[in-house]
Amino acid sequence: MADMLGTDRTWRTYDWRDALSIEQGFAEVSFWVEPRQVMCPIDGTVSVRSYYQRLSGGKSARYRWCPSCGHYSGQTVSVPPPPDFAEPVAVDIDTRLPDLLDGLEKAWCAGLLPQAFM
Repeated sequence: MADMLGTDRTWRTYDWRDALSIEQGFAEVSFWVEPRQVMCPIDGTVSVRSYYQRLSGGKSARYRWCPSCGHYSGQTVSVPPPPDFAEPVAVDIDTRLPDLLDGLEKAWCAGLLPQAFM
């Protein structure tokens, strides 16, 4: 694992317990109201980031990642994000997941994320 921009990073999935812990962290205060980072259950840093992507059929894809330890989770959810929200990053659903996560991290470091929800 190299720098915070994802250079030479090896991404690893969170196990279900860690993913649940992250979801509980984001649920404490609605992410729609207050986009923020939450604590990573692997390394204890407050650096888990999130990105939502609108999909067809009233669904969305949700990506959570920690640039500090390189763990992530991603899933398709039935609950769509609010009708008005920014998608400042063009995400191609066919992009390899490691490349997608690297791109999201670069966008975060460039100040394009977190997203704004109206």
